[in-house]
Amino acid sequence: MFGAVNVQPATAEYYRSQVTNEELKLATKGSTIDYNARYPNVIDPKHPNRSCAAPILKMVDIQRMVCDANGKNCVCKENPNVLQLYSSDLTALITGPNAGPFTPAPGPVPPEFAPVASSPDRTQPWREFTIIYHEVPTAVQAFQEFYPLPAFQTTLSKAITKTSTTPITVAAPLPPRNPNHTG
Repeated sequence: MFGAVNVQPATAEYYRSQVTNEELKLATKGSTIDYNARYPNVIDPKHPNRSCAAPILKMVDIQRMVCDANGKNCVCKENPNVLQLYSSDLTALITGPNAGPFTPAPGPVPPEFAPVASSPDRTQPWREFTIIYHEVPTAVQAFQEFYPLPAFQTTLSKAITKTSTTPITVAAPLPPRNPNHTG
């Protein structure tokens, strides 16, 4: 299991940056993206997060659907006292209030908005990339079509087979170099 915690300024809003063509069309008015665009105000049992005028791009918004204790009988009803996560996106758009720039309070510039050479105006919205790297030496590829070709195997991938569950020794010595190899 992997996880990440991203910390944003208190007034930040979070928007999806990876959507389908259909969702982009729903969220576009002419040639402008409407960051407050919503799905239709109906209940979609297959897609509850697209029901009851749920936001298309906004990742967190007020609760818009209330269900009974069994989760069966649901009605479209806004609950402004409860925030709901509608989407999570590892490459979110981060903006200030109302999809605009951040506006720090007058006075000394808070550290999160202090200019740096690579980003002189840090009050502008940005796209955030969360990348989680991992290497699982005992991973088994489910699809044989994706097994590496023998000529391209690495020290790690040589030990991975369809049924391998044994940890692979990472510090194994490399095979001797072929003196006739010209590459």
